[in-house]
Amino acid sequence: MGERYEITGDVVLDTTTGLEWQHEHAGPMTWQQAMDYVAKLGDGWRLPTVIELVSLVDYDRCDPASAFPAMPVAAFWSSSSDAGSASYAWYVNFGLGYVDSGGKPTTGYVRCVRRRGALGDSDLGSLREDGTIAINDCADLRAAHRRAHDAEAALSRIRGDLAAAEQAVREVLSQVETALTPPDDAAPEAGEEVDR
Repeated sequence: MGERYEITGDVVLDTTTGLEWQHEHAGPMTWQQAMDYVAKLGDGWRLPTVIELVSLVDYDRCDPASAFPAMPVAAFWSSSSDAGSASYAWYVNFGLGYVDSGGKPTTGYVRCVRRRGALGDSDLGSLREDGTIAINDCADLRAAHRRAHDAEAALSRIRGDLAAAEQAVREVLSQVETALTPPDDAAPEAGEEVDR
């Protein structure tokens, strides 16, 4: 599990971001069902933004691409709708750690998040200071997201190279088979004795 994640009962603290996550996930469910599910939880729980979900991705891993305790290889909904279409929302697939948007009527999994502790009026000063840190974290997450897309593009190229190599092997095997098959006129004629 590593030192980054600390489990306390049903809550997992990410010591890197300061976010608390549900230990157990829910689903599968549509995006609207996910929003309804979160609304009933209370206690500060909410559906994570896509940036918060990406913070759980570890690109040195796959299946799942995360060190989060007991993370399934599945797609998790974010609260972030796709700006290009209100009927789509962003999700993170923890198989390879890629980010994409999907139709809200399709199903995905849910793991809710909250900030550790409640903020009171006396915390506003530290909240402003934390804002700068949050912006830096977002920049790091955007860089991680770019690395994920680069990795996905590289994987796509590797798949193409493998397909081309497989086709080349098939062609070579076909040529070998043709070379090893005797021509029809080399077959012995009827009644002709074959050397043994």
